[in-house]
Amino acid sequence: SYTNLGIIYRSIYEDSIASVFYNKSIKIRREIGDSMGVSNDLINIGLIFYDKKLYEDAYSCFNQALVISQQNNFIQLKSKILLNIGLIFLEKKKFIEAENYFNNSYQIQKKLNDKQGMSSSLNEIANIHLELQDYKMAIKYGMEAIEIAEQIENTALIKNISIILSNAYVKNLEYKKGYYYLNKWKKLSQSFSKSNKTKEILIALEKAKYESEKKEIIKNHKDEKEHQDIKFKLEQKNKNLQQNSLIVVVVIILAFAIFWFYRLRISNEQNKLIDKQKQIVDIS
Repeated sequence: SYTNLGIIYRSIYEDSIASVFYNKSIKIRREIGDSMGVSNDLINIGLIFYDKKLYEDAYSCFNQALVISQQNNFIQLKSKILLNIGLIFLEKKKFIEAENYFNNSYQIQKKLNDKQGMSSSLNEIANIHLELQDYKMAIKYGMEAIEIAEQIENTALIKNISIILSNAYVKNLEYKKGYYYLNKWKKLSQSFSKSNKTKEILIALEKAKYESEKKEIIKNHKDEKEHQDIKFKLEQKNKNLQQNSLIVVVVIILAFAIFWFYRLRISNEQNKLIDKQKQIVDIS
């Protein structure tokens, strides 16, 4: 599907191509009434805008997706969108609005027992309180977030929460705990660094494959175009030959017709002349 193609191109950082496929997918999904699919594609486009720091465009996409999710009662999807909108407000330093969105997202996730979502929302709330220099609240929400992340063994979340807890503990003058979480963050970062290098190699291979396939497509298209041009020229030549042959045949037929017409006319004139001579002879 176009959505899958969008995901593939997004994975190799071809965001402009990914957006084209997501938009094509939206058009088709709207025609067939696939509201869930439309909402997911809008989120994907919104994330591209978010990564490019085009927050107004990202908000527009997320908000459209939110309206669809509310109209169709897509509860889990709604919690995801609320979290994404909260991230936009966090980037814009609008902390009150951001926390409201994170809290609303968390409440839905809690009802659904979506632990990854719960941990993510709590992590962002902890981040807000760290920004507001409310270190005790940052630690409170951070500890709740990391406890859930460890339950589900989500190392990416554990890493992100660890650096927030490290900063909060240090700012709260609890250096030993701050150092503990800093070490935890460093170890996980090294692990992710190795993982990212592998990912970069895979992405490079995917890009190389994509470029090779693109060149092959262009070459095939060019060859096909040349083939079509030759075919067209031959067809035109054949067509012209047929037309010329037809003209020659018509000319020949006309020539014969004119020839026989004049031949007949001369013959008639001769017959008249003979008849006239006969009459003169008879009179004599």
